[in-house]
Amino acid sequence: YRILFIVLGAMIAITSLDTVIKDIGFKLPVWLIGPLTIIAFIGVTNSINIIDGFHGLASGVSLISFISFIILSAIYHDILILNLSLIMFFAILGFFILELAKGKDIFRRWRCLFHRFYVYDYLHFICK
Repeated sequence: YRILFIVLGAMIAITSLDTVIKDIGFKLPVWLIGPLTIIAFIGVTNSINIIDGFHGLASGVSLISFISFIILSAIYHDILILNLSLIMFFAILGFFILELAKGKDIFRRWRCLFHRFYVYDYLHFICK
């Protein structure tokens, strides 16, 4: 059932946010845009879920990802992406510190959902 909910989430993201993969170095055929976007959404969602399943490591991986977004947006002078990356970096850092201080994984499900959907939409926002 989980995969059906992920596909439903991908379809909602595609229709409401207009986040589709239109090219990957070359123009994609129209009939391939929807299925490829859904497959990418499923891939990002499941990869972050798997990473989080190994002792809650999604926070650390997401922090590293956003550090790379910060560096790249600073190099290319993209202020919007830089600001969004800094906001996300510090938001995730707050979760990371709170969980580290407690010694528990109290936000595991919420954090995992937050990371996977936000990182997917963030990557599509950057790639537009």
